[in-house]
Amino acid sequence: MIGSLMNDPVGYITELALRLPAVLLAICLHEAAHGWVAEKCGDPTARLMGRITLNPVRHFDLMGMLCMFVVGLGWAKPVPVNPRNFRNYRKDDLKVSLAGITVNILLAMVSLIGCYAIFTAAFIPFREMYYLSESNEMWFHAALWNSQVISKMWGTVPGYLYEMLVYMVTVNLSLAIFNLIPVPPLDGYHVLNDLILKRPLFAAQRMASAGQGILILLMVTGILSRVLSTVLGWILGGAGSLAYAIVSALGVA
Repeated sequence: MIGSLMNDPVGYITELALRLPAVLLAICLHEAAHGWVAEKCGDPTARLMGRITLNPVRHFDLMGMLCMFVVGLGWAKPVPVNPRNFRNYRKDDLKVSLAGITVNILLAMVSLIGCYAIFTAAFIPFREMYYLSESNEMWFHAALWNSQVISKMWGTVPGYLYEMLVYMVTVNLSLAIFNLIPVPPLDGYHVLNDLILKRPLFAAQRMASAGQGILILLMVTGILSRVLSTVLGWILGGAGSLAYAIVSALGVA
């Protein structure tokens, strides 16, 4: 992302502005979901500390935000949880750990359905205008991620709004995939630990710091971005087919 800033600062700032609402909503909902489920499991710590909120200031983490701007992926300050308050020590920890990921997946799927519905409504007259055959389904799925069709049919502002909706899909799915990595302090480690390892719920500080260091190294070297892009492509293939089927069933396509 630093290269993009140097080569095209206006484009970089525009992309950042369009992407930022999706990032803030995805992260805030993720963390708030952890706190909400924790309270349902008997632990009010997050609520008492004001963390069941969509206020991004309450979830701000300096290192996570810097990584977001530098490499395009980051994290928020973890929601405080006291497992001593849980009714079922390990089972409730698993619920809390999966809560944020689940919310991100649901938000991504709703946004993806919205993308297909909006794009289809714009694509039908676009196809007629440019005499595209109805057999161009592969082109349709590829063009879904480009707001130019929306801009050409409805104008620049709707194109930007559509691009923000696309970011809601990709950012939420990326955050869900990222958090499933089984490295402390990510949710994936808790899931692995609760289901298989059966160790204490929270990793030792040294292990958590080492895990964070590994994640930063993977980000800086670009390895994490490449892996996430590959996995994201696989998921979007299946999720896109499901979203298209739902939109078709609703009579939009």
